[in-house]
Amino acid sequence: MASVLKRKRSVVTFEKKLEIIAHMKKGKSVRAVSELCSIPKSTIGDIWKDREKIEAHVSASECPSLMKKRCIVREANFEKIDQACHLWFLQQRSKGAPISGPLLREKALLLFPQLYPEKAADSFKASGGWLQKFCSRHGIRAMSLQGESLSADTSSVADFQRELLGKMEEEGYALNQIFNADETGLWWRLMPSKSLVHFGEKQAKNFKKAKERVTIMGCANATGLCKLPLTFIHTSAKPRCFKKTDMSKLPVHYFSQKKAWMNSEIFEKWFHNFFVPHVKQYCNDNGIAYKILLLLDNAPAHPSAESLQSSDGKVTTMFLPANTTSILQPMDQGVLEALKKRYKKRLLRHLIFENESSSLPLPNILKQLTIKDVVYWSAQSWEEASSSSLARAWNKLLQTAQTSLP
Repeated sequence: MASVLKRKRSVVTFEKKLEIIAHMKKGKSVRAVSELCSIPKSTIGDIWKDREKIEAHVSASECPSLMKKRCIVREANFEKIDQACHLWFLQQRSKGAPISGPLLREKALLLFPQLYPEKAADSFKASGGWLQKFCSRHGIRAMSLQGESLSADTSSVADFQRELLGKMEEEGYALNQIFNADETGLWWRLMPSKSLVHFGEKQAKNFKKAKERVTIMGCANATGLCKLPLTFIHTSAKPRCFKKTDMSKLPVHYFSQKKAWMNSEIFEKWFHNFFVPHVKQYCNDNGIAYKILLLLDNAPAHPSAESLQSSDGKVTTMFLPANTTSILQPMDQGVLEALKKRYKKRLLRHLIFENESSSLPLPNILKQLTIKDVVYWSAQSWEEASSSSLARAWNKLLQTAQTSLP
């Protein structure tokens, strides 16, 4: 029996479909148009049959250039959400506000229960796929405002891993007795560095960037079960928003420095006044031998190992090799980055709520934020870091140690 050859599927863009429709309207036959455009007669017939739908879709499109690439009419699953988000996006871009993908997705999630009260809250996820299709439908693209790249030295990584493993075996350190602390800057008013833009915009114009920065430091052990309160460094010892607040009752260890930077004085004070008492209490409460090793990078703000040692010698410090932070330092394996993403999510939600209730432009809402908001949002974001995610951050450093130590 002779095999039946399948006809090759023809993929026709909307631009080509309009050309075919134009030929048909001039009275040309299906056969003539098929030969002229090198497209099967059945496909020509289908296009002619759907001509009204095709013409309506093209005329409604705000991005004619997309018609050269797109082939199929795809409608949004949640049309009300699609229209409302597009309208909000255009309104914000007309004011010059930078709109990132996460911000647009958060807006969609907040609009969903209002537009579809009869549907379950989890029936719409505003996923990355939804965002991609939304942008494709409306001719929206991401335009970069700035960028940077980093590099790291990997030559001493294996040597340090062997050195650490040897120290753990020789001195009897368990994973719950090893800690890491690391600082990072938090630009607490800074909007995203990219913005979704309408197809007609040639530039991603921006407002003057907010320069307010604080330093935050996270610290946890290798099991993720002991997580110290976040360390927070601001320029003011007691900002006006904390006028009647007992600073010792804050959910963070609050310090001040004129440039909001970590320095050796602050770090040493944190080590002796907060870290040592906290880990000692943790060991006593959990029946763990009081013997702690703190791993740090060799930043200039960190004092010497001799200064970072408890008076009883039970808490000591060990420094990572130079330029290996991005490879070895646990807090730099996505822990602090995830914290800042959770903080930014809270910031974005706040902007959306305030924008809806007061109709203020996004830059004006940003100006109303206080350092008190930042303290509590960052503390909540740190609190949400799970013990499992903190433990996974140690995998690169302890990839050999985890199999042989308790």
